[in-house]
Amino acid sequence: MRDDDEDSPRLTFSNHEDRSALSQIERNSLSEELRLSDFKASTLMQYVLKSNLAVRRRSALGTLARKFGKSKLAKTCRTLERSGLFDRHWYLQQYDDVRASRIEPVAHYILCGAFEGRKPNRAFDTVYYLKANPDVYASGLNPLLHYIRVGEKENRRPSQKFDPAAYRLSNPDIGTAGGALLKHFLRQANNTAAGPAYAPKEPAWSVFEEILSTKGGRAEQASGAAVVDVVIPVFKGYSDTLACIASVLSSVNQTAFELVVINDASPDEKLSEALVRLSTMGLITLIENEVNLGFVKAINRGMSRSNRDVIILNSDTLVFNHWIDRLRGHANGAKVGTVTPFTNNGEICSYPTFCASNPAALEIEFAELDQLAAVVNKGRSLEVPTGVGFCMYITRAALDSAGYFDFELFGVGYGEENDFCLRVKELGFSNKHALDVFVFHSGSGSFGTREKTLKQKAIRTLTKKYPDYQKIVGKFIERDPARIYRTKLDVARMLRQAPAALTLVFTHALGGGVEKFLRDRSARLPSGEAILAAYPDKSGKGIQLHRDRAGLDLPNIPNFDLDADERAFAALLVELNVTRIEVHSTAGWSVTLFEKLERMKDLTGIAYDVHLHDYTVICPQITLIDQSGVYCGEPGVQACDRCILAQPDRLRSIHPDADRFFPTNIRAWRETYHRFLLASRSVVAPSEDTRRRVRKYFPDVEIRVEPHPEDRQTHSGIARTYTDGPVKVAVIGAIGPHKGSNVLLECARDAMKRSLPLEFVVVGYTDLDAQTLPPNLKVTGRYEEHEVISILERQKAHVVLMPSVCPETYCYTLSIALSAGFPVYAFDLGAPAERLASDAKHVLLPLSLMTDPASLNDLLVSNILPSHLSA
Repeated sequence: MRDDDEDSPRLTFSNHEDRSALSQIERNSLSEELRLSDFKASTLMQYVLKSNLAVRRRSALGTLARKFGKSKLAKTCRTLERSGLFDRHWYLQQYDDVRASRIEPVAHYILCGAFEGRKPNRAFDTVYYLKANPDVYASGLNPLLHYIRVGEKENRRPSQKFDPAAYRLSNPDIGTAGGALLKHFLRQANNTAAGPAYAPKEPAWSVFEEILSTKGGRAEQASGAAVVDVVIPVFKGYSDTLACIASVLSSVNQTAFELVVINDASPDEKLSEALVRLSTMGLITLIENEVNLGFVKAINRGMSRSNRDVIILNSDTLVFNHWIDRLRGHANGAKVGTVTPFTNNGEICSYPTFCASNPAALEIEFAELDQLAAVVNKGRSLEVPTGVGFCMYITRAALDSAGYFDFELFGVGYGEENDFCLRVKELGFSNKHALDVFVFHSGSGSFGTREKTLKQKAIRTLTKKYPDYQKIVGKFIERDPARIYRTKLDVARMLRQAPAALTLVFTHALGGGVEKFLRDRSARLPSGEAILAAYPDKSGKGIQLHRDRAGLDLPNIPNFDLDADERAFAALLVELNVTRIEVHSTAGWSVTLFEKLERMKDLTGIAYDVHLHDYTVICPQITLIDQSGVYCGEPGVQACDRCILAQPDRLRSIHPDADRFFPTNIRAWRETYHRFLLASRSVVAPSEDTRRRVRKYFPDVEIRVEPHPEDRQTHSGIARTYTDGPVKVAVIGAIGPHKGSNVLLECARDAMKRSLPLEFVVVGYTDLDAQTLPPNLKVTGRYEEHEVISILERQKAHVVLMPSVCPETYCYTLSIALSAGFPVYAFDLGAPAERLASDAKHVLLPLSLMTDPASLNDLLVSNILPSHLSA
């Protein structure tokens, strides 16, 4: 019996460029029997997917729907819909043209979208899947349909950041039919990646020879001075075990230790031979069991051989740096029984995701992660109800008091370390979680298919002996006191460093000059300092700490609610050693941000500084442009009130909850911002013009001027001297309405109309419709900062025009023009006018020319062309 979509559409194409055309052909073929318009077909598709056809059997639409419902297209649509892997809402949000077309999204993806490289959800990368699976590409089968049918079962990855095999290890209870793993992943809001499982590399034997030559053998290392035994029970896993032993021997510790390896009658002859060889070299103390005793008895044998503290260590772990020193540091406290580090796979000690297996490799080496933990969580530990046996430091005092692991109760393994921790707790010892140590644990499953059964049996045994055990652990999990320390690790990974000091900046996510300023500022910070950016959520009341756009898995960085999580956020700032708070934009934030910043000062002792990048503090029209489309001239309170009344949505575009706080008058706005500025530690403006303009409204607010620091090189030969032909005028940057896109368009149209020898080029991009641009106006497209000078050079321009119709506070694109040596034409307004005034080669244009493109063009022609040509 076959699925109802067995003969679903199979598209064939020879190269990526052919996709669009071929998918249109296939779309026409599949729709031929209906001969309906796109909109009608879409309506019918929605009917087929969502309605009960039996109820409407007699209707005309029902008859047509039954016929359509048997088509190849409808069958495939139903399969994708039922899988839960086609996200209609996401698809429409992502692709404006689909939303505008009103075509049913799933039908669009099948007929067109997949073969145009569009994604059906946030985690399925259509292009990646086709490139990674040439057989799917060659077959022409819809890639998502292939993944649903067989791809996930075959562990084919739907994107570079999701590995079904690794995700299955983390979530063994999820089925594998019909894309169930990816469906589960998509439902987890905090998951950003699920990459391939990390597998330690088998060390070459030369690694051990080098260790022997540099560190000496066991006799030299211990020589009677060892204070800790590191006990590793071994049964299987040649590569894992040797990698583990190599990591222990390679680590750098002040604490003297003896490495005790117990071969529990391993069936792997190669592994047994390697252990004997290591013992002969004097690198390990080898204990060989004649018969397999199981994990518990093997560990007990290792722990009872001396009177030292013990670290029990699974053979599928890796340790790093000075791990023993740090664990022992936590064990030296009064009546400490056990110490367990962070790990990727260790229940309540797991990182990055709490109480989960995290098998995937991270973007940094685990040794580097351990080093980050050692810095950001230095000396930090907390008490836990139980340790975890993958790596557990046990003090001799606790062993002497509580005895060894209980074989009679727990047999071969699982639950024995929990029982031990509960026993030492009853004797007055504590179990600690070391937050500054990370140990990798693959959790390769020594017990195979018995693992789940043994775990369940262990839970029953523990609950019977300790009736409150699960309740105690459950309350600990609910409190999750380690979260703040996992968050610190997430932040350190996000920043690619463990900063000694952080500056928290409140900003917006709209890009532009603010983002560039913060990027440049970050690059200039002294070593050991970093910037952490906070963005508003949609409501404006949630604080979103910047997450790396490469898609790092940072599940411990939450959104903090300004109302509910005030103290938790303040505690995090203290833990992160935030030394400064700066506000670079209030756009998008709730009005409650102002009082919360003052409260934060009370809770943390950190005052905030305000940096003025626009004119939000004096007007919700943050560029000071009114309905005329150009600079308003700041006409006075009554005119400002009329402007607000004419555009009431403008207030909400700055503060989502503005309606609750502001009447529609400018005085209330300015009074709020006045209090905000007065409560700050300092206010900084990037230009004297900005300082002077803001102080007109707030004369009692001290504002200091700090121009944005820039390292611009001077480039010669970029600006061309006019000789003949048309005058080429360059406009640099992202040119929207406030940057003068309308002025530019009207100048180009006027030049065409009057046949003026003027050509304009936007080095960057614009909001103008590319299809309607006049022939004398060209747009080069977005650029990376390092590309702009070479792009400018290729344009062979004579001058740069800056048509901004607002008083800019600084203007980075002006810096580009100046470094390239261009004469600049700009309106006599804002920081650009201030920066250009001292050099006679630049031209400051009267503000009246903002609405007079003909006169502006005449000025350009007369200034640049020789007099006999411009006459």
